Amino acid sequence: MNSEAIYEGDEDTTGPRATSYSQATRKSQQCSLGGSRCLVLITVSLGLICVLLLVFIILQHNTITAERDLIKSYKNTAEELNQAINRLQDNCTDRRTTTKRGWFFMSNEEKSWSDSR
Repeated sequence: MNSEAIYEGDEDTTGPRATSYSQATRKSQQCSLGGSRCLVLITVSLGLICVLLLVFIILQHNTITAERDLIKSYKNTAEELNQAINRLQDNCTDRRTTTKRGWFFMSNEEKSWSDSR
């Protein structure tokens, strides 16, 4: 085998292709550069995923907090309405009992004001 053929990268007819030292060094540098590029790409991708997850968690927390506040306001409104209904029912019950005692009297007869007193 010719020594010039090995350094020039020519093929020898009797064996596998020989590569020069500079070509092998260049290939190993390209592989290491490609590997570091791959690591940078993976790191950036994982960073973006983490940021997106953090944003999603914050938005979910805000949504849940807003819904919780809305539910509290609905409960307060329902309690106020129940209290108002109870007051109205009590007032209605009081009026019914006072009507039975004779505070109010309604008749179908037509009378003047003085006659009805």
